[in-house]
Amino acid sequence: NNGFIIRNCYVEGNLKFYGHDNLVENCEFNGKNFWQNGVSDWYASSYNNTYRNNTIYGYPNRDIWSMQYTDNIIIEGNKIYDSGKCIDTDGAGYPVTNHTIRNNTFTNCDMGIELENTFESVMEKNIFKNNKIGIHVSGNGEDTDFHTVGGLEWRDKPTNTVIKNNLLYD
Repeated sequence: NNGFIIRNCYVEGNLKFYGHDNLVENCEFNGKNFWQNGVSDWYASSYNNTYRNNTIYGYPNRDIWSMQYTDNIIIEGNKIYDSGKCIDTDGAGYPVTNHTIRNNTFTNCDMGIELENTFESVMEKNIFKNNKIGIHVSGNGEDTDFHTVGGLEWRDKPTNTVIKNNLLYD
């Protein structure tokens, strides 16, 4: 699915892209009692997707999930609340690159943003209020030959991801 524009909609459930050059804008996503994840990018065919000015809530696992091999994803101006992970850039097995996460508001989530094996990305001007964890960075690099200590994985190459001008409180 490539080149879709999804605008001014209401969704009870989830939306998964296995494609590129898609825009999701001004929508409301209600995950209460329905699905584990909200909006998702899947694998290497998912790039140049934009999620802008949406209201997303109630997903117990992830509200926006950019999964391994995804590139050039823009996530901006969204209001996300009452959820598990608000945003998960999940490059666990293979890195995600060139993501821009800016001007979002995260409230009452288990985790505001998880940057997992994410590199060459920017996260700026987001507001985090009353989240258990605001920002979690893990993975630390692009090599897939990761190490484990105490059952936790880590990599030893830098991510070159910039985190700046975010506000975390309560």
